[in-house]
Amino acid sequence: MRLKQFLPLIFFCLAIPLSYFSSWCGVYSSCPFWPYFYDYAFTVFKPLWVFSLFSIPAVLLLPIVKERVFKTWARFSFVWILLSVLVINWASEPSSSWFQIIRFDGEDAARIMGILFSGLSLPACVADVYAKESPRGETLGELS
Repeated sequence: MRLKQFLPLIFFCLAIPLSYFSSWCGVYSSCPFWPYFYDYAFTVFKPLWVFSLFSIPAVLLLPIVKERVFKTWARFSFVWILLSVLVINWASEPSSSWFQIIRFDGEDAARIMGILFSGLSLPACVADVYAKESPRGETLGELS
């Protein structure tokens, strides 16, 4: 197994506690880093924590998939994470409406984007893990 296939898992596993601590530290003034994290607690760190939490199921299978599938997933995740940043940033802006029927903020956007990210990534990873090889050496059930 290659080290680069473990990097997304390491990143997401580190992003969960770091973003949770940062959002906690931005809320409570008893934290010594409160002045630094106060402005970013709910706009950056809380959505990062939620997105990382909901993306872990897709990242857990990456160390055991083939490199071809990992490269495809890496390209997909690059585009998806950029799209997620735009959607979460757009949803974090306060609404100017005085009668808001549905409350939709950055945390909700991060939750939805994380669930969609896992939902779109998992089938490709699971299909590659359970793909069987034929007697001639080619893979059956391979996603092309």
